[in-house]
Amino acid sequence: MKKFSLLLCLCALLACQKSTDNTSIQPTPGSGINTNIEFPQFSSIEDLLMTREEFREEDCTFQLLQNPENELEIQVSNRVDESYNEKMITDQVKRNIVFVAFQVFARTDIEEFNISSVPLISEPGVVPCQYLEQFRITTPVKRKTAIKILDIYFFSSRFQHLYQYNKSANHWQPNENFSFLQYEALNDVFGKLAQ
Repeated sequence: MKKFSLLLCLCALLACQKSTDNTSIQPTPGSGINTNIEFPQFSSIEDLLMTREEFREEDCTFQLLQNPENELEIQVSNRVDESYNEKMITDQVKRNIVFVAFQVFARTDIEEFNISSVPLISEPGVVPCQYLEQFRITTPVKRKTAIKILDIYFFSSRFQHLYQYNKSANHWQPNENFSFLQYEALNDVFGKLAQ
């Protein structure tokens, strides 16, 4: 009987160790996947970002850029102030790219585009907009790369795993899986996405 108890204890310890060795996180059950509620799609990046009101042309946080090769290219910006150090600014620039890229791939049928992220230092309504160009990052992003990232972290190729439906607001919003990509796994996700 003692041997059986010891064996059971050993199995339990091994199972616990296996679960802590895995750096990926599992999708949260019910983390936005609800087949009864339509996951709305948008026809363009502009429609998506303008509807969400996170990035807008009027306040210098969104621009559709002219690309010499006629490729789709956008610029997104967040405001920063003097309290931000270089690492905070660089992380925010990367976070914007991850956030917008995964939103675009989840909510449109766009396969690839170029994205620039540059911090904004001017106050709302101040024209011309003032950017911290030394922190600008521009990179192409591709849907197939984003899907590989989803598979690595969530064992799924469904972008809907990054959203949950908010019944009281009657819309889909990013969930804790999306936050994980933007914060805990930011450098790894950005490195893979920007290849």
